[in-house]
Amino acid sequence: MIDHERRLIFVHIPKCAGISIEEAMGGLPPEQRHLQHWSAGLYARYYPDCWRRYTRFAVVREPVARALSFVRFLRRYDAIQRRHLAAVDELALLRDTLMSANLLTTAPQAKMIRGDVELLRFERLAEDWPAFAARVGLPSALPRRNRAPQSTRADDVPPPIRAMVAALFAEDYARLGYDLPVVAAEELADAELGWVRWAELRAAACSYPEAASDGGAAEQFRRWLGDWALSLPLPWIELWGELVCARPPALGRRIELLAWTEAIHDDVNRRLGKPLWSPWRA
Repeated sequence: MIDHERRLIFVHIPKCAGISIEEAMGGLPPEQRHLQHWSAGLYARYYPDCWRRYTRFAVVREPVARALSFVRFLRRYDAIQRRHLAAVDELALLRDTLMSANLLTTAPQAKMIRGDVELLRFERLAEDWPAFAARVGLPSALPRRNRAPQSTRADDVPPPIRAMVAALFAEDYARLGYDLPVVAAEELADAELGWVRWAELRAAACSYPEAASDGGAAEQFRRWLGDWALSLPLPWIELWGELVCARPPALGRRIELLAWTEAIHDDVNRRLGKPLWSPWRA
């Protein structure tokens, strides 16, 4: 959101008090709806003059707590899914959400910000907001909006799900200074370790540097994850994760990566008693 009167740019990271701050800034103008979840990079590119002259800020949040807040939002506010999701266990929903492509998993906080953005911590917002607000000309009282009832505390999230969050949002932990959850593989059952390896692999696919590939391996890898693996039923994903644990991918030359996808796909079909089908051989 851009506040031209106060010369402010607010980078609204999902599930980090963004609606409350937009209300404190006077509400998101209708003509800025398309800017609501823009990253700092987009603001800098398309509004370079404002970016140079205005105060730029964002609120960040501990990743496990943010992930929990996201699934609570789905259960409470998603107009299409909330009736169905109301009966779903919160931690099971969180695990399944971390395994899929959605606003949470595709928008890590570290990708939304830059070094020239002032950061406020969600956990200290009540203490730090008044001084910040006074400095930039905003109201000292911050409204509390979009809050959902808490049935699970972030500290109570079990080790496998904490490890999944750590894998998916490793850059958030590194850049934002939160304590990275450390979970030993020995603490996890085989299926749970499969979930974690799935998250690690997905994070690798999203961060794999194109410059290091030989003409599109990372793009093919992302496409394969999105077009096939992410559409699998959950039991298949768990089995796929276990197989990945036993044989990690070779994130190198394109031919090696595609051969690995064929082999894993064949293994899944063998375990499930289904005919083999290797899409990349066609």
